[in-house]
Amino acid sequence: DNRKARIFGNFGFKFFDKERKAFMGVALSVTICAMLFTAVSISTISPNVHFLHITAWGVASFRYDSDDGGKIGRVNYIGLQKFAVVTCKEADAEYYFDWSKCSVKGVWWSSVKCSDGEEDFYGFPCGPIDTCGNTSLNLQFGAVMTCVTLIFAMIGCLTRMRKVADTNFQKMIGCFPDTLGIITQ
Repeated sequence: DNRKARIFGNFGFKFFDKERKAFMGVALSVTICAMLFTAVSISTISPNVHFLHITAWGVASFRYDSDDGGKIGRVNYIGLQKFAVVTCKEADAEYYFDWSKCSVKGVWWSSVKCSDGEEDFYGFPCGPIDTCGNTSLNLQFGAVMTCVTLIFAMIGCLTRMRKVADTNFQKMIGCFPDTLGIITQ
């Protein structure tokens, strides 16, 4: 036995040791919820622009006057792999949910060629678009890694519910994937 592993393993409150199943059950429930939320958030990697409407990491909308006196609206849905530009010909309503006659275009972040010399890109300044695109592409690995490490966290919760299986090593490897998921984000 390793002295440091024993110290690490004995760290904690005795109350939680007595009520192990209840607290590890709560931890398991929270981990499953985190897995679901993370899975939905990484689904923005999907190339399907219609799916991006539901799972977007960010949404921006604005309206402007059309030549015929009405309003034209544009909604941008931001994902990890691409963003969707929805242009609506009838945007007289205040909220974009009520706009009609809309067309959808998906744009891959890797194909965005926006330089500081250009005024705008689909209605937004080029500087923030470049920043948003680079950030989205860089977050892909961290988001996937978090989802993968949550699988190991779930296995750890299931194992640690039983006192016999809850060794100091189990406690240590339970901390490692969670820490890795936080660091890669």
